[in-house]
Amino acid sequence: MYWKILSFLFAIQEINKDPLLLPNLTLGYNLHDNFRDRMLTLEGLLDLLSTGEANVPNYSCGKKRNMLVLLEETNSDISILMAAILGIYKIPQISYTYISPILSDKTQLPFFYRTVPKEGAQNLGIVKLLLYFRWTFVGIFAADTDNGEHFIRTFVPVLAQNGICVVFSQIVLLKDENFKHLISVFNLWAQINVFVYYSEFTFIEGAFFLEHILNSLQKPIEGIVWITTALWDLTIELSYNSFSFRYTHIIFSFLIQTSQRTKFDDFIDFYPFIKAFMTKKFHCSYEKPALSVKGWTRCTEKENLETLPQQKIEKTFSLDSSLTYNAIQIVAHALNVVNSPRSQRTRMERKDKVEVENIQPWQGFSEFFLLTDSKLSVS
Repeated sequence: MYWKILSFLFAIQEINKDPLLLPNLTLGYNLHDNFRDRMLTLEGLLDLLSTGEANVPNYSCGKKRNMLVLLEETNSDISILMAAILGIYKIPQISYTYISPILSDKTQLPFFYRTVPKEGAQNLGIVKLLLYFRWTFVGIFAADTDNGEHFIRTFVPVLAQNGICVVFSQIVLLKDENFKHLISVFNLWAQINVFVYYSEFTFIEGAFFLEHILNSLQKPIEGIVWITTALWDLTIELSYNSFSFRYTHIIFSFLIQTSQRTKFDDFIDFYPFIKAFMTKKFHCSYEKPALSVKGWTRCTEKENLETLPQQKIEKTFSLDSSLTYNAIQIVAHALNVVNSPRSQRTRMERKDKVEVENIQPWQGFSEFFLLTDSKLSVS
């Protein structure tokens, strides 16, 4: 997703240009795409935790890299895997998507934080939407993860308490061997056309998979309504995708309320523009091997983003309700608090200046989060 990378880079750029926020300091970063794969995640973490050419944690050889925090937006299964490793190093992990309740256990994972509300708020929104349109017979699909199973286990009773009948609940395994089974589910409950789909980051892939199944039914279900748990605006991805949702009438997703709202009309020409901008500015690869993608070169990580108007930057932030932007702002303000002369650590360890290179993750961020937990919706 081009705009997710741009949101991250624009947020970093804004902080580094702000003379009042982290004066005389520059935020550095590493970007990793794990493709929602456990092995790629482990490889990326080892790379971040290792300073030499080889991925050997706890062995200091090569350029020093002082990683103070890890920001992530992956599914809960992988988040738990990362939290277990990062906890050893006491490195804070900040997630800006819905997470498994397991990750809220501070006794098990004291260095994990989140910047979005708990899932209960979203579930209440789904209930209100169903009741408003009087959709009282629904089917539920959920991703094949621990979080997906938890959603079915906890949300079905909530719907029942509000007079909404769950005709079936089904885990969706996005594999060909699951195709026939899902066809039988749709055929058995052909009278249902309202579905709640719990997904973490696989909604688009899951939607394509399920729509393909619908196209294969002998008697297709017309006017399907999807209510998703996706936390970002799906408009761009669905509007500019060649896949046809022939039997889908409407798709709902939820956004966290912000002070600025952008209308759909504003995005008609936005996606092609942002894609062209990325292609022009980043004709390179962030992969570690310099020529890992044929015809691409290694990114300098100093690409000039100055040419994009502020209005389009704000529009980029709004695509995911500024979740990416807010997460990075939280990190910057945490470092700012730690480096403040009024900081407890600064008073104790510094006389007239603070050196960010000497800040340990568990010293800085724990102090900040304890002080600002309620204001920043972090827990």
